[in-house]
Amino acid sequence: MKDYIDEDSKIVLIGSPRIPHPPMDIILAIHFIILNFVNSKEYPAKEYLLSDESYIDVIERAQKRVLDPYFNAINGDGHTVFTKENLFPLYV
Repeated sequence: MKDYIDEDSKIVLIGSPRIPHPPMDIILAIHFIILNFVNSKEYPAKEYLLSDESYIDVIERAQKRVLDPYFNAINGDGHTVFTKENLFPLYV
C-alpha cells in the first residue's frame, strides 16, 4: 500500500501489533457509543438508562451471546490468562 500513497498524503499506516477489540452486535455497538460519545451533562437520561435494570439485562444477554463464544475460542483449555476480564477489563 505504501507504493500507492503520495509522500504528502495524510494517511496513517499502523503496523502490527494492533490493539484487538472484541466483536459487537448492534446492541453492544449502541452501548459502546452511549458509553463513549454521549455526554452525561448534555443528556442527563444517560445515567438513568445505564442504571435501568432492563437495559442492564439486555446488555448482559448481548455480552453473553456475542462475547462468550469469542472468548471461549481464544481461551481454549489450558489458558487462563485470556479471559474477557483480563483482556478487556473496562469493557466487561
